[in-house]
Parts: sequence; structure tokens; C-alpha cells
Amino acid sequence: MNKRTHNWILIIVFLILLGNHISTFGTEKIRTVIIQQFSTEAKERAYPKYAELKKWPTEEEVIRFMAEPNDTEHSKLMCTRWMKLVLQERWIPADIKDKLVGLKRHPEKHDILLADYDIASYRFQIKDTSITLLIRISSSQFEEIVEDWESFSIGVIRTFLKQSDKVENFEKSHVYYLGDFARFDFQYLTPAWDDNDITRYWYDGNPTLWKEGQSILLKFSKLRDGEHPVDGEFGLKQRFPPFEGQLAYASIHELVALIIADRNPNDPDARAQSAIARRLLRQRPDSSEAIEPLIDGFDNAKKLSTKRSILDTMKGLSRLSSEPKTKDRIISFLKARLDAEGDESMKKCIERVLLSVLNNTKHQTENAPPGKEGEP
Repeated sequence: MNKRTHNWILIIVFLILLGNHISTFGTEKIRTVIIQQFSTEAKERAYPKYAELKKWPTEEEVIRFMAEPNDTEHSKLMCTRWMKLVLQERWIPADIKDKLVGLKRHPEKHDILLADYDIASYRFQIKDTSITLLIRISSSQFEEIVEDWESFSIGVIRTFLKQSDKVENFEKSHVYYLGDFARFDFQYLTPAWDDNDITRYWYDGNPTLWKEGQSILLKFSKLRDGEHPVDGEFGLKQRFPPFEGQLAYASIHELVALIIADRNPNDPDARAQSAIARRLLRQRPDSSEAIEPLIDGFDNAKKLSTKRSILDTMKGLSRLSSEPKTKDRIISFLKARLDAEGDESMKKCIERVLLSVLNNTKHQTENAPPGKEGEP
């Protein structure tokens, strides 16, 4: 073999190896797994939260707080929908709705749904609130002391959860453990989501997976791309009977009272009640009667969050109203408060709402049929 032939062979071998390297690199998963042992003090801080999540009512509590079956129908439908979003169908009994029991615990705590059933060698305990879905699975199949935490978490996902081929491709996993107790936090690569893609429920540490002995607990926050699906009860403590159903025949003043109440803006229950009241008010044919009470509520409100809620309500009523007097009253109110407002952030908020109302009024006037000026 002459020197030139030898050099060409080396070049070809190099190119083949380079091509293989590029191909492998292009398909390689970029994954960071951080495994960290809990200190005793850290476990003592973390365990109470887990203990509260896994806590299961006693028989006495179930009997004492059991809700009327008719009051739980809507929530059972929502819970079943959530279970089908995250669990593989083979782990959901056909009669799951019949297995769900409602416990009425508001106003102190959230109303909850419970189900306890066995499939194959696994025991499932479902605990559902308006904010979270908890799934606890116990089985002798689970190893008590785990050697390979990454394989264990992937195994759980593959065995029980939907679209595991997608969601196992996490970007980062953080495992904290001590003995047989562990907590897993996942961060997933953000996919190009479509409306039916379950991976939109897997991001920013959702779900959290806990392990203790031969049990695992999956905690799903009912979030979707930073928001919640519209199921009419998200964040509500009261689910039995459905809060919205109780407001179906509420007076205008009762709906307004929920909107103008100065409550903690970080309380999901307060936000949910206010949102339902605003939606129902917009559906009322006599909604214009709410304008003056809303104005009084704005002037008496102490919290900026309450004032913003009232402004949002008035903007919605202005869009829906066909009465020029109603629009004129809202516009005059907004202009007067804009001139008098001292808080800069609230001033900007009023300005945005006023601009929106004026633009909408102009659009409706320009597109009104002859002789019906001002109608939408």
C-alpha cells in the first residue's frame, strides 16, 4: 500500500467516525439528574408537608362529613376528567364515579373527593380538591430502598402515567432522599403544545413525586400553561353543593357583594368566588342595575386588587350593554376617578379600562344599524 492510498483510508475512516459522532450527538438527551441526600433537619422540614398530603380521613370523619351524592355530581365529572388526563386508562376503574365519595369540609377546609380501590397488585388512593389531584399508589412491587433513583422515577412514569414516552424526556431532575423517603422534582423541556397534549401538564416541577417505603404519591397541581382549565370550581373550598349553582338565583346586590368584598387577593377561594360572580353578572339582563353599587364599592375599597376586579367587571358590562346611559355613566365615572386618583399604578389601570370602553363604544356606534345607534 503506497502512502497516498494509506492517507485516503485514514481520511475516510475519520469522516465515518465524525459522522457517527454528529449523529449520536444530535439524538442524545440532554439531562441533568441531581441526587442529594436529605440531612436529618431537612427531612424534618419536608416530611410534615408530605404527611399532610397523604393524610387519609378516618371512618368517623367520612361518616360525619359525607356530602349528599346529588351535590357531588359535577365535581365527580371534573375529578374523573383529571384522572383520565394523567393516569393510563388501565389504572382507572370503569365505575370510578361510583367509587368517589365527597366530604363536605368548607368553610374551614376544602371539600374533597376520595376513592380507594385495588387493581392488580396495586392499591390506589385518590384525593381530589379544586386545586390538586393526589394519587397515592402502594404495592409490594415497589422496592423499599432504591439504588437507582433515575430508573425508579422513569419506571413509575412509564408504568402509570400517560404519554410517558414524552414526559420522561425531562431536562432536569432533583432527587432528595434519606433512607426509604424521597422527593422528586422534575423540569421538562417545554414542547410545542397543542390543546390535547398531556405534556402541557408537565412543567416547572409539576407533578411532584414522593416516595416512602413501598408507597408513592403523585401530586398534580391543576394548572395548564400557567392557568387552569375552566371547570367552574377551580380554587373553591365549597364544591358540595356547587357554589355556582347556589348563585344561579342570586340578586344583583348579592353578586356585587362578592365582587366588591375586600378579601385576600392570594386566597384562591376568594378569587374563584369573585370570578364566578362576575361571569354570572354579565349574563344577567338586568346587569345595568349593578353600576351604581359597583361605583360605591370602588370608592370604599381598600385593596387595589378589589378595585381592579371592579374595573374589569365594569369594562365587561360596558361591552355587553346596549344602553347609551349605562355606557355614559361608566365613562363619566372612569374619567372622574382618573383625574382624582393618586396611586400611579391604579391611574394607569383606569386609563387602560377607559380607553377600552371608549374604543368599544365607538366601534358599536359606527357599526350600529340605522335607527339603532349604540346597539352592539
